[in-house]
Amino acid sequence: MRLILIFIIFFFQINAQSKEFWKTIKGIEHENYYENVGVGIKKVLINGKKKKLKFTAREFFPKSTKTTKKEGLCKKWRIQEVSLDEKYVWKKYALNDCMPCIDKGSGYICSYPYFEVNYRSELFGKYWDSNFSYLTEVEDLIDDGTKEISMAINLGNREQIVLSNRQLKLTDSTASFFWSHIRKYNTKLRKIVSERSKSKPVPLYSSFRLVFNRLSENINQLIKNKGELKLREKDLKILFLVEPSATITKFQTRD
Repeated sequence: MRLILIFIIFFFQINAQSKEFWKTIKGIEHENYYENVGVGIKKVLINGKKKKLKFTAREFFPKSTKTTKKEGLCKKWRIQEVSLDEKYVWKKYALNDCMPCIDKGSGYICSYPYFEVNYRSELFGKYWDSNFSYLTEVEDLIDDGTKEISMAINLGNREQIVLSNRQLKLTDSTASFFWSHIRKYNTKLRKIVSERSKSKPVPLYSSFRLVFNRLSENINQLIKNKGELKLREKDLKILFLVEPSATITKFQTRD
């Protein structure tokens, strides 16, 4: 019964994100974490024609997760990976990922992830989200094919700072560029963006780049090894330097 409930949690969240139907294949119980595996069909426009592609989704989260409805179904950390024909499309790492508080009624979220990192490959722009089609034109950041790394950090009930890194090819070399923007949502569920600042390049702050790159590398290792990130306040202060309106006093871990 416990694993069945976990399956429902997993595919409810994946389905909410992709708006496609996902089917459970299996659940695996590891020593310190659970793994859920599923497949989903997504209609994709290829060469002007709609084709159905079969994606594989995996989710990982700690065994310490409270899985009863009254406890909010919150995970200290959560890893999601989606692949196509065994090739990685995107992967995400999140802290404090929760489901709706069932006992409080429909549409009420206990808490939304306060820190998320997305790793996107070229396939993400080609087959998952056409808004990221530019990923076919940038260089690899990681040898696994990652084209973009993006961090989203909660600043308040309806606001996030978003930081991203891409590597562009110059005339005789390649260079990493960082961008930032603030986005606001219509509700604290953070589903529909109501306002978004213009993306701007991050100045050449060596401290910012060191922190961003260190966190990205550490989180990528945690995705491989399945563990919890210890997010430090001093790192957040450095990241927030790039957006004057973002202050550490506004950072919050719960709605």
